[in-house]
Amino acid sequence: MKKIQLLIAALLLSGGIMAQSTDEALRYSQQHFNGTARSAAMGGAFGALGGDFSSLSINPAGIGVYRSSEFTFSPSIELTKAKNSGITQDNYSFTIGNIGYVATFKPRLDKKEGWKNFNLGLGYNRMNNFNRESISRVSNSSNSILDEWAINARGIPSDDLYNSSSIFYERLGYDAFLINPDENLNYQAALETGDIVDQERFLDEKGYIGEYLISFGANYNHKLYLGATIGIQDLFYESTSSYTEFAKRDNASPLQEFTFNEFYETSGIGVNFKFGAIYKPTNELRLGLAIHTPTFYDMESERSTSIISFFDPSRSDHPLYPSDGVAVHEFVSGDEENRRVYDFAEYNFETPFRAIASAAYLFKKRALISVDYEYINYSDAKYKDGPNGDNFYGRGDEMGINDEINSFYQTTGNLRVGAEYRVNSYLSLRGGFAHFGSPYKNFSEASYEQYSLGWGLKRNNFFFDMAYLYNTKDESYLFYPGSAVSKVEFQNHQMRMTFGFKF
Repeated sequence: MKKIQLLIAALLLSGGIMAQSTDEALRYSQQHFNGTARSAAMGGAFGALGGDFSSLSINPAGIGVYRSSEFTFSPSIELTKAKNSGITQDNYSFTIGNIGYVATFKPRLDKKEGWKNFNLGLGYNRMNNFNRESISRVSNSSNSILDEWAINARGIPSDDLYNSSSIFYERLGYDAFLINPDENLNYQAALETGDIVDQERFLDEKGYIGEYLISFGANYNHKLYLGATIGIQDLFYESTSSYTEFAKRDNASPLQEFTFNEFYETSGIGVNFKFGAIYKPTNELRLGLAIHTPTFYDMESERSTSIISFFDPSRSDHPLYPSDGVAVHEFVSGDEENRRVYDFAEYNFETPFRAIASAAYLFKKRALISVDYEYINYSDAKYKDGPNGDNFYGRGDEMGINDEINSFYQTTGNLRVGAEYRVNSYLSLRGGFAHFGSPYKNFSEASYEQYSLGWGLKRNNFFFDMAYLYNTKDESYLFYPGSAVSKVEFQNHQMRMTFGFKF
């Protein structure tokens, strides 16, 4: 099983002080088309098949394939396991993968040639799930994030450390006695040269991307199917993180440990448009093509932080250290004293354009195989209309976040393959495979695979489908520039069910 070796160079926890980041742009641009259990079991390869509610988010022409009205409901259970340094974090979540209704309207006169039916679909498909927990560790480190903070704060009076978003963390460190300036404003870390620390990060992530959709489609002579979808996407992401450094007992400094806590939340509403066609050159072969416009999001985010440090009271007789050995500082969004406007931000975000080409072949109504290929250029993601008119592009030699997105990400392709075998008129067996290409320039190994299995039962106007999905990937983190690498292995297991009624 191939695993990602992905190095995320991010400043601590959720990716730096600004709400917008390259990591976040990728998180909201990646989507998975596995709404129903049948689609999930077949790897999401439904661009040329249609007749399944998931296809309305993949290729809207799939709604034209319906011959009768239908209602589906798909609950799922997901387990994400994160492993690091012999510790496993399990996160269970219950989600709704899909809920949808398709209405079929047929002309009064059924002509031999012409339009056979017009269909309308309303519902919801889950596009991404962000729920997971992880612990990452580095032991016996000879450097500290305090060294980075001290360098960043150099030459700036302590009272001015809140006046620049790029050095916001440094003021928290100063208030907690972790970095201290001399008369020349050269800041020194509370740790002494040669001190050793153990580093640990805990991260709890929650969130999702869901798509509420309205789809229209038509069937021309059972040969050509056309469709369009208006998608309204609901985005939510929340992270609670803590970063701790534990000092060794024989260190020269009286610092024992400190913990930096951060809460971050983002939400947004976006709209996109999808257009598609399916054509049957023969009764066995189906070809599909779909175009997805970018999703245009209105976003808002907020952040709150706190830091606490512990010193050995018997050794902290230095005038810069707290007399009782404990220093606490907290900042929350909307703090009138500090007026940190960037801790609450409103802005726009635009995901990349997508194109999906598909093909499916049916073997005498007994079996089928389906393939989707998705084209996407992640470097086209961009932020817009930030606070104070910020366009997120750099000036001069300084790169803005959109410049970093353009230089960091690339065009890639996602491949989805699915197969189904009809055992008899009641039972079907399914399998699927999906390969997600690397979004990173100069890092081709950051691709991963997903495997799926499932089965379906059909009786009169009722059907029930079950699917199991599995993928694994490794993600490696830098807590701050210059820190040692900490690798976390993620395993994801999903069980999805669909209850369907035709009428």
